[in-house]
Amino acid sequence: MLRNSRLSNYCVKKEIQCFSIDISASKTALLLVKNRNTINRWYGIFRQVIDRHQTALKGKLLGRVEVDESNFGVKRDCDGSHHIPRTNDNLFNNMI
Repeated sequence: MLRNSRLSNYCVKKEIQCFSIDISASKTALLLVKNRNTINRWYGIFRQVIDRHQTALKGKLLGRVEVDESNFGVKRDCDGSHHIPRTNDNLFNNMI
């Protein structure tokens, strides 16, 4: 997969898979029986590649961009609880 790497393609692919599903480097090292520092180094490489790719995509973004400020979904109170508007149907169902 990468030149001058001592890790097999299989191992690198498994590291990418663990990275993509957000498994920590310590747990990945245990799963793949590799040194944690090696996994951390590879995770850093993955982050650098993602950053370069995102920067390149940002450069391609031309023209006018419009941000949609619509609020979809359930309204939440300050404490995070759901706010369901009470209607006559809800009042009737609560009485039964």
